[in-house]
Amino acid sequence: GYLNSISRDEWRKYRSLGYTLDAQIGVYGIERQYEAFLKGINGALIIESGKDPGGRFRISEVPAVPGNDLVLNLDARLQSVAEQALAEQVRLINSDPKKRKVSHASAVAMNPNTGEILAMASFPGFDPNVWVGGISSENYRAFQPSQQNWALQVPVPPGSTVKPLTLLLGLESGVVWPGRLIHDPGKLQIGWDRNRDPHYFYCWNHAGHGNVDARRAIAQSCNVYMYQLSLWLGNYSQSKDATQWLKTELPIAMKRFRDYHNAFGLGVSTGIDLPEEVYGRFQTTGQLADLPFASIGQNQAYTTLQLVQYASMLANGGKRMEPHVVREIRSFDGKTVKRIEPKVLDRVKIDPNNLRVVREGMLDVTAKPYGTAYNTFRDAAYTIAGKTGTAETGQGEDNALFVGYAPYDSPQIAIAVVVPEGGHGSDSSGPIARKILDAFFQEGISP
Repeated sequence: GYLNSISRDEWRKYRSLGYTLDAQIGVYGIERQYEAFLKGINGALIIESGKDPGGRFRISEVPAVPGNDLVLNLDARLQSVAEQALAEQVRLINSDPKKRKVSHASAVAMNPNTGEILAMASFPGFDPNVWVGGISSENYRAFQPSQQNWALQVPVPPGSTVKPLTLLLGLESGVVWPGRLIHDPGKLQIGWDRNRDPHYFYCWNHAGHGNVDARRAIAQSCNVYMYQLSLWLGNYSQSKDATQWLKTELPIAMKRFRDYHNAFGLGVSTGIDLPEEVYGRFQTTGQLADLPFASIGQNQAYTTLQLVQYASMLANGGKRMEPHVVREIRSFDGKTVKRIEPKVLDRVKIDPNNLRVVREGMLDVTAKPYGTAYNTFRDAAYTIAGKTGTAETGQGEDNALFVGYAPYDSPQIAIAVVVPEGGHGSDSSGPIARKILDAFFQEGISP
């Protein structure tokens, strides 16, 4: 964040709080969020009317009191690794002349048990000091691409990273069970087109995955499995009157999806102690395609921060922890003014057996040769449950995402990485996550 002068629109509010017109206030980021704690008390020289017997004015001084200091949860080294990993990966992607250029990326690492933000990196970054005292129109245009916190303010389609949530909803609802096989020939008929010809929704693997159970559906990121699961959740079949079903049952099914996403922190406020958060969206069009698209993360847009909160809930068993950047507020003389304690915002009741199946599928993503992130993590010194995501944009390259947590058996860190228009999640976001996790576990950063 950074400081700046009080704007005309806010002057009345700050004047009522005792600020002077020339005061500098926090206008962005942590400085704005914690302005009330960071502000000190102005000093003053008091000149009394009249003079003393010696003919001198009586002058007394009221000393200034410094504001408080903030102690952050961010680990400086892990933050540096995250920023460098984003920059290196974007440069690598952009070195390919055949690909669309990537303009930004973000990564967030969080302690899933406490909500402490361990790293929050946004590429490209910016020097907040440039904004102090105002900025010229020329510099504003130059800095405009980097002025946002991409982890907090820019929602993107999550793609396959929501498939563990789709599976969990299906397991909890009883429409599937772990060993139930769904055949994937590479496509699934869902309704008809305008000419009454069969309308197909395709798997990313057009050759199909064959017979797929719950765990393989996550490990191989099988679209057809999720499509069929969504139809069962929506109580849809080809024999039903589609017109009537669209009016009566589709809205119920989509609300069910939306509510479940919201319960896991997707599309709602995460509670972060930063003021610029954007909540994202869950989109519906009233068409049959809403269901399959919702099941694979194509009809939503969420932030990197929301995705890491969701991954944390899978790691900790359903507790939605409030993410916080600040750990402690201290007075200028080192005394603790306030300590930010872990806060559970909500809990989602989950059958432990169903959660275990989802987690095992996410482990297979990185640990089994057929897992979509196996090549990225196969030689890692730690176990990680993860999920890659590749979301179509309709504008060229797909969005690349990765979410996960580690170690698998005793989670200490959850992570989310987003590279818009970066291509495949396993190729673009996975390597970034790997570098951050390697630093966390190999350099003694972990608790």
